[in-house]
Amino acid sequence: MKVLFIEAEETFYMPIDTKMPKRWTYLAEIATYISKENEVKVLDCLSSKISHAEVLEEVSKTKYDLICFLARIETINSLLKLIPLIRKICPESKMIIYGDAIPMFPNFIKKNFGDLDAIIESGDWEVAISNYIDFIEGKKFFDGNIPGITIKDKDRNKWIDATRCSGENFTGWTFTDLDSKLIDVNLYKSLRHNEVTISASRGCPYNCKFCLAVKTFDKDDRRKNIGEIVQYMNNNVSKVSDFKLFSPTFTYDEKWVISFCKELIDNKINATWVTTSRTDKLQNEEMIEKMAEAGCKKLAVGVETLDEKANRELKKFNDLEDYRNKVENMFKLANKYNIEIKPLLMMGIKGQSKENILDSLNFLTSIGARDIRIAAYSPRQLLTELDNKRTLTLKDINAMDKMTYIDYMPEGMDNFNFLNLIYNTKKYVELL
Repeated sequence: MKVLFIEAEETFYMPIDTKMPKRWTYLAEIATYISKENEVKVLDCLSSKISHAEVLEEVSKTKYDLICFLARIETINSLLKLIPLIRKICPESKMIIYGDAIPMFPNFIKKNFGDLDAIIESGDWEVAISNYIDFIEGKKFFDGNIPGITIKDKDRNKWIDATRCSGENFTGWTFTDLDSKLIDVNLYKSLRHNEVTISASRGCPYNCKFCLAVKTFDKDDRRKNIGEIVQYMNNNVSKVSDFKLFSPTFTYDEKWVISFCKELIDNKINATWVTTSRTDKLQNEEMIEKMAEAGCKKLAVGVETLDEKANRELKKFNDLEDYRNKVENMFKLANKYNIEIKPLLMMGIKGQSKENILDSLNFLTSIGARDIRIAAYSPRQLLTELDNKRTLTLKDINAMDKMTYIDYMPEGMDNFNFLNLIYNTKKYVELL
């Protein structure tokens, strides 16, 4: 079967290098999995060589059996224009949409994307796409009841809602061949300073209200086989500078992390890597020591807020003093073993003020933070609430930009300070 994957142009303002890990895991890894048994092509409009014009040219000259669209909140505007055009050019092609935007506002998708044949609402995307291919080819799901997929009944012009599907047992996702012509590997690597992403786990038990990890891949923490990750790193260590181990909370399963590190050490794999975690799961010195020995050089950590009033909105911690102590201990351990901590902060949370933002920045700097990333608090859970009421609009979706969203202006700040602190953090920390 001929399958085309498309990620449309993005319209929001996150720095381009921060987009790479999810593009790699959500697009390249999924397409790689499907390519094992199908003829697959990927068009990622991240590349300056690929615009929507090139996409339309491709579908006009090649007959695809299935076209898969990756829907992220940043691509909804583009997809609203692109999908109807592709349908006009390809009236016989089946078209399916997947991505982390869909579980956020499925009713909006159903209402506004009537040219689609199917919507993946839950479960692991590569499994769902494989199941849909089996359905198209008449191998399985003869009644059209495919777990996790909503199907369009075009005769009656209505959607047949899917049964809920979770991915709690699937760990068979595939890593991208760095010598493959499926995607522009060199472009991805160049935008991440020669770093390549590997999906290490899926699912997250924490379900933070501002995060899409649970909506996307459920609560059940699932880990890729350690041997497969280590082998992939060993095979590709000479081709990259670093690996990014993509995981909602990499250190959630501490025994798995220690075993993974021991496997790297025992096999003498001289690879450096970075990953993401949270404060309360970076308190184990044995684990952090092993991570450093195994090549971990940097950890991005969602600190989010160090303010008690703002925490009423986020519910990140139960006790402020205890949380600050854990943040300080995390830095102490990481600094001891030469691992850099990059704290991630949110600004614009109800209750924040210029004073307590400055206090948080000073505290993090005093305990060793050299690079702090600030983003605007964009409460995307509000989109789901509006979607459930069937009142969600494109304007609502467009507002949820992590770099520009301003619903609550911290006391003592203005738009100038707010946006400059996000886009020019180091300079404006000094001015505060």
